[in-house]
Parts: sequence; C-alpha cells; structure tokens
Amino acid sequence: MSIPKITLYTSHLCPWAHRAHIALRELKLPFEEVLIDLSVPREPWYLEINPRGQVPALVYDGNIITESAIVARFLADAHPSHLLPPSTGVENALYRARLDWFVDAFINKVNPHIFAGARAATEEERDKSAEELVAAVAKDIEPRLVEGKGPYYGGSETLTLAEVLTGSFLLRINGFSKPEYGIISAKLPTLLESVPKFKRWLEATVQHESVNYIWDEAKVANLTKKRSKQPACRFGPFVVDARLAWLPEDTLSPSFYSFSSLLLSSTPTFSSSSSLSIILISSSLLVHLRTSLKNTQDNGIMGTRNLICIWYKGRFMVAQYCQWDGYLEGQGAKILKFLLVPGNIERLKKGLTRITPVDDQTVQDILDKHSYSTFKNNKKVCECGSAVSFQEPEKCFPSTLNRDTGAKILDIIAAARPDDYIPIQLSLDFAANGLFCEFCYCVDLDAEVFEVFGDAVTIPPTTGDGNEKIEQIGKNRFVEVCRVAEPAPLMGKSMPRLLKSWPLDQLPKDLDDMLAQVAADNVGESEYEDGEHEDLEDDVDDDESEADDDAKEVVKDVDQEDDTKDNDRKPDNEDKPADDGDDDKNTTNDDAQNPANEDQKAVIPDEYDPLIEEEKKIFKDEKERAEYKKRIDQIAEDMIIEAEQLSLRRERERAAMQQAGTAGGKERTFTLSIRETK
Repeated sequence: MSIPKITLYTSHLCPWAHRAHIALRELKLPFEEVLIDLSVPREPWYLEINPRGQVPALVYDGNIITESAIVARFLADAHPSHLLPPSTGVENALYRARLDWFVDAFINKVNPHIFAGARAATEEERDKSAEELVAAVAKDIEPRLVEGKGPYYGGSETLTLAEVLTGSFLLRINGFSKPEYGIISAKLPTLLESVPKFKRWLEATVQHESVNYIWDEAKVANLTKKRSKQPACRFGPFVVDARLAWLPEDTLSPSFYSFSSLLLSSTPTFSSSSSLSIILISSSLLVHLRTSLKNTQDNGIMGTRNLICIWYKGRFMVAQYCQWDGYLEGQGAKILKFLLVPGNIERLKKGLTRITPVDDQTVQDILDKHSYSTFKNNKKVCECGSAVSFQEPEKCFPSTLNRDTGAKILDIIAAARPDDYIPIQLSLDFAANGLFCEFCYCVDLDAEVFEVFGDAVTIPPTTGDGNEKIEQIGKNRFVEVCRVAEPAPLMGKSMPRLLKSWPLDQLPKDLDDMLAQVAADNVGESEYEDGEHEDLEDDVDDDESEADDDAKEVVKDVDQEDDTKDNDRKPDNEDKPADDGDDDKNTTNDDAQNPANEDQKAVIPDEYDPLIEEEKKIFKDEKERAEYKKRIDQIAEDMIIEAEQLSLRRERERAAMQQAGTAGGKERTFTLSIRETK
C-alpha cells in the first residue's frame, strides 16, 4: 500500500483534535501538521477546508474528513491494526458495538464532571464534582473494564480505539487534580482507589507515548482555569457592577459610567434625596439593567436585543434579530472581527447569492419538519444536526432563523455552498421598536460602509404629499422601514440613531479603537437636549424669576427698616403722634414678614444665588424621578404581560405538538435536513 499524503489541521490545546494525533502516532503514519489558532477568527482559506472552522480537519490524499471521532475511525479502518478489528463477522461487529457504547458512556457520563470541577466556585463544589465523577465511573465504566493480560480496553496489551477517543480526557483527569492547578479536587486520586480497574486503565493510558507526546499539562491547565472563570459582566466599554439596577445607593458603584449612559448623559446623575439611585439613561437601558443583569451573572451574556443587517444590491438582504449581547463589546466586536479578516467581504457577497428569503408560513413549515429525536453529550439532537440543552424549547430552530445566532449569521452566509439551503427571514420591523431595539448594525456592501446605531430618535417629518423617498443610508438607513412599522408602546414613531459609520477600508483596528471613536463622536448626547424637557426648564426658569422677586422684596424691606431707624433718631419736637401709630403698624408688619436680625442683613441677591441653584436642582430631580418611575413602572408592566403571553403561546404550541404526535396512532415523519431537496 502506497503511503498516503496526510495533512492534519489541529491545535495541541484541543482535546478533540488530540484524538487524531493519538491515532496517527499509533499507526505510525507520516503527516504534515498545520496549527490553527482557536483564539482568533478563522482565516478564509481554512473555512474553505472546514466551513465550521473547527479542528481537527484531515486531508487524506485530497479528501477532507472532519469531526474527531470520524477522523480517528477512518484512520483505523483505512489502516487495519490492533486499534480496531475489521467489521467482518459477528464477533468483530459485537466488539465494535461494545467499544462504541463504552466510549459514548465515558464522554456523556464521566467527561462533564471534569469541567464541572473547573467551574466550581468553592472547594466543597469541587469535591462534590470529583465524587460525582467517580460515581459515574463506578456505574458505567468500571463494570465494562475487564481484567486481562493488558491494562487497555478489553484486556488488550496495546492501545485500542477506546484509548484513542478517551486518552486526551484521561490526561486531564490525571493532571487537573494536582494541587498546583486546583481544577479538580485533590481528593480525586484517593477516590479513584474505589474503582481499581479504571485507575489501572487510566494510569496505563496516560503513560503511553502515543497519548502524551503533544501533552503540555501546565499550559492546558492554566488555559482551562482561565476559560472556566466567570466572564466579567460588561456593559459598554467599562465593567459594570452586577449589583446595579434600582438597588440602595450604598450598594451602587458611583463610578458606573457605561457607554450607553455616555450617549445619553455626559455624566451619570444620582439623586441624593432618595434611597434609590436614579441613573439618567434611556428607558430601554433601565429596563435592560433591571431584567438582564442576573442573566449576565449566571451566563456571562446580556439580554440586549439588537438587529444585524446587510444591505446589498439596493435592498436589505439580511435583517437578523438577536436576543443577546447587542452592545458594542458583544455583537459589535464580533461583526468587526469578521470584517477585519481579509477576504471575508468577498465571501459574504458570494454567500448572499445563495440565501433564500422566507416568509412566516415557510418558517412554520421548516419548524414543523424539525424535532429532537436523539440525545448526545447531554443534549437533545435534531435530525438536522442541531444540539441544544434539555432546558431549551421543544422546537428546533435552524441557526439562520434562531434568535441566538447573532453575528454568526455573517460566517454562516460567507461559508454557504451552492447547494446549501440558507433560509433568511427579514425582521426589519424590530428596528422601529425604540423601546427594545437597543442596538442596530448594518454592513452596506453597496456603499462599502459599516454603521452602528444605538438608542432611538424621532422619525423626520415628511413634506409635501408625504410620498417622497429618502435615501436609505447613514442616519436615514431605517427611516422608510420605521415609517410603515407599528410604533413601540410609550415611544411613538422612532428609528435607530446613527452613532458611527466607517468605510470598510478604514475600519477600527480593534474593539478599543471602535469604542473610542464611537464615544468621541457621541460625547454630550443627552436625552434632555433638543427641547425634549423644555417644560422642566420653563418651570425652573419661573422659580428663578420668583426667587429673584423675593430677593428684591427683601432688599426693599431692609431699606424701609433703615429709614424707620433714621426717623427714630429725629428731635422730639418733630415727632408726630398721629403718625407714630402708622409707623408702629408698618414696622410690625415688616417684622412679621422679615424678622430683624443679623442673618437678614446678609440676604442680598448675590448671596441668594447658591440657594436658588439648590432649589432648582431639588425641584428638577424630584420631577424627573417621578416621571422616570412612572415610565419604568409602565414598561415593567408591559414586559410582564409580554412574558405571560409568550408563556401561554409556548404552552399551546407544546400541547398542539403532543396532540399531533399521538393523533390517530399515526407515526410522525420528519425531513432529515433543512437542505433543499431537488
């Protein structure tokens, strides 16, 4: 047999890619290695090899094979050896079936506990994860390891495919429990004494040269610890204290200064006369703070809804609704990274010729053909290959129709092949929802610009008969869409406000550069400008005029009192008894209104200025606080109603699906893929 030409695209830090290394080494097959940096977006040339961008990818005499288990089994079948017997005869078939079951049990039952320990917040949680790992081994792995001549699967004296597929994870179980790493409980080695066959198998496997020859224990352990830390809760360019959102003032970090508040107020404003700190930012951001920060603490993501659009050939080709991470550091950063990769824009243009616009009915037809029918790696798996956790809804949403896809829609379209079915539903109406659409992004491939929108502004008024068309670019990108859409509650007719636009050949070099440029262009943009709160300013001006009048009256009273004292010093022969009563009466009235004391002499217009300013500030703060509370209470009520309606709708859908699945005893049929069938 001639020696094949093999190229392996891999990463030494990935346990799945490690499988291919073990197989190639044990089979003594020469190969060329190409390392892929998994911390950066994949280059276009690699996406041509593996559109998913994952490792490993094996090129075997010009044939591309992906997915680690498939790569390992292909090599074992293509080069018969001690790794795996051929699939001939009942005995060999049974052996292969048992081996597959063994590996599947290890990956699904044992493997999750390795990384659960890494995510543990306390030593008690780490110990519990170690105990659960050993319990899973005792139940599903230990009974299927036999005592034989050798320590490997089935009593083999040489490696088998079982060690090829599990060896990289056994290395982590063995190494991560060391005290210097603190990833898995240090009690694990002692706990493994209760499963002697597994311990013997683990020790023999990790010491095998084919298994450990690329293993860098310290580097992998440190990277695992770093990735397992809870992501920082970030909102805009600065880290946000997750205790925010209508908490007592003493728990609210006054240094909070998010990008979004910068767009609306040059500095955050706090009310000192209340136990609640009021941040003067837009109502949509307040709702976000109140409802999404807990989600951020738990999952490292934020429910910041957004719209990702592509404009090409004079129209919106894509308007993808996304539920999460709409701020610049989330979806904005991902879009920027995509656009900065050389060749991606041309690939995107080519991919747009392969998408298929769909309407609501077509989407429903697609969803009706998708169902989670199998389970793998503790997830539900659909016929189309999509895998989700058990907590997700029963219906499978293809990635191009899924609210969780976000900026990945660009990669999906750019990687599309001529025979792919890429359904795209335009969600342009969401741009008109100034209450919940917090950010919009548009990649204009005609004008070759990248635009970022945030918050909402009033749609410009029409002139004449109202039928004139406005060029949909820049600040008017969504004006035509929003004019015909239903307005959001409490907001009226609005459209996204343009924050910044860049030519595609002059993009920011990185996220920090993008944040700095957007912030520089939007400093001082406050929702109190443009006369939106002129009524408040008028009220304050009225108060100021009244205060000035009061000051003048005080000065007048002081002058009158001085005149009275001068009259008292005149000779007695000039006194007029008839007038004394009047003078006494006037003096009494003056004294009642302005007590004669030393403080009164200091009350002059110049000295009144600080008091006037303080009164103006208190009045303005109180009125703004009352208005904001009223608006937020209404918004919160609307959100509760919306959540209840969504819950009822899901219950009805679930009941309908169950009824359809059992009606008439008929068996349901499913389409195995969303690819278009000719």
